[in-house]
Amino acid sequence: MTMNEDAVRKAVNDARALLAELISSHWQEIHVVSSDTEIFIARRDASANPLLHPRQQEPTEADATGPELPIKAPHVATLVEALSIGAVVSAGQKVATLRVLDNHMDVVSPISGTVVRIDAEAGSLVQYDDPLLLLVQLT
Repeated sequence: MTMNEDAVRKAVNDARALLAELISSHWQEIHVVSSDTEIFIARRDASANPLLHPRQQEPTEADATGPELPIKAPHVATLVEALSIGAVVSAGQKVATLRVLDNHMDVVSPISGTVVRIDAEAGSLVQYDDPLLLLVQLT
């Protein structure tokens, strides 16, 4: 065997070991980001592929307890940008942009409100349900 064949065989064996470990564990989603690519993998019973079925942010009963509404990440992604503190938005307006698998996805506000807090920095990896920003509902 040549040196190149040994490297390929090692890479294949490493990939097999990684897959075996993933199958035997309780992971649900994996998001890998490098300088030139992004990979999103989810188990069949985990969340839907965010590129095929982006989820709209919906307020829940817990969110409706006061005039503040946290806008949360709908899945694992990289935060590209978010509105700044003091920005006034209407229901359905974009408040943040996420990058998933080298594609951009808008996060929209389910209410009309004012941005009062930013919870994640641009360029950071956010997990599912991490707060991105906080809105105060307009009355």
